[in-house]
Amino acid sequence: MRDVNNGFNQPYLEMLLPVITRLNKKQYSTLPVHKESLATISELAPSKNLLSSSSKNGGVGSFELNPWFVTGFVDAEGCFTISIIKDPRYKAGFRVEAIFSIALHKKDFAILELIQGFFDGVGKIKYETKRDVVSYVIRSKDQIAKVLLPHFDLYPLISQKQGDYLLFKQAYKLISNNAHLTTEGLTEIVAIKAQINLGLPSKLRVAFPILPSVTRLFITDPVIPNPYWIAGFTSGEGSFYVKVSQSLSTNSGSQVQLFFYITQHIRDKQLLEKLISFFGAGRYHVMEGKGWASYECSKISDIILKIIPFFTEYSVVGVKHSDFEDWCKIAKLVEAKSHLTAKGLTEILEIKRGMNKLRVSGI
Repeated sequence: MRDVNNGFNQPYLEMLLPVITRLNKKQYSTLPVHKESLATISELAPSKNLLSSSSKNGGVGSFELNPWFVTGFVDAEGCFTISIIKDPRYKAGFRVEAIFSIALHKKDFAILELIQGFFDGVGKIKYETKRDVVSYVIRSKDQIAKVLLPHFDLYPLISQKQGDYLLFKQAYKLISNNAHLTTEGLTEIVAIKAQINLGLPSKLRVAFPILPSVTRLFITDPVIPNPYWIAGFTSGEGSFYVKVSQSLSTNSGSQVQLFFYITQHIRDKQLLEKLISFFGAGRYHVMEGKGWASYECSKISDIILKIIPFFTEYSVVGVKHSDFEDWCKIAKLVEAKSHLTAKGLTEILEIKRGMNKLRVSGI
């Protein structure tokens, strides 16, 4: 392994190292699904500290993420879209594209670089200055066929996004065969688009009032395939949160609670419930009237004995990794009962001020 002090960005690598693995993807395809103890998971999983590079300058593109991590992250943040825009230059009157994208806050730009490197450097990363958003986009038909589809066929999504992916793939095949250039083929693609994400915009509903029936897959019994999937999914949708509230029963006058959340649309209830059995801790919580639900763990013993050891072994990446490290510091203070003293509480509040949305520095 190359000396990380010679040519690499040391803080950056320290953050990414736990989820970077050697360039042999196939070794993970048959990893057994684990439903018992976290100790067994660590025995089944490949070493977390493998790093390889063929680049002399240590560029991000020279590293490879675990493929299940990528699938988990896309289950959280990825988007499969069929773009249909009116355009008289096309025979059927519409321009049609299959587009894969991931959009993140600009602070997590490096994650997109890492994912682009995983996908053989294809696609483009774009920066939207007005929204402070960076997006990774693949829209080339050749790149979708050669890189994107093979990955998600071998390492399938397990959230309801798998239904979006299968429809996306179906539409892509029609586009590749130029079916979108005919009225019949275009209508079929519009019908597929109606079942993906938020469905059809009003203009397309007016233009295509009658559509053929399209069947969408719904995941009813998701199986968590690999601990790295959890790390990727949490890197996208997870949150390490600390709540400080007033309390008359402590010397410091405050109560400190730690929470680990993963939030999803309520349609992924079964997946969130699987996290309870996976960790052997936590509960399922519905946000009434909002269409969202979450897996949450707040019991300090479970956090200390289960959540922290897991994410120490299978790390989240990006700015969220820094949040996790700060969360762990606070957990140790709470475990030692330091939060019950004025000095300990002051230390906790100081750490909390730099976490999550209050964190000002990126990678």
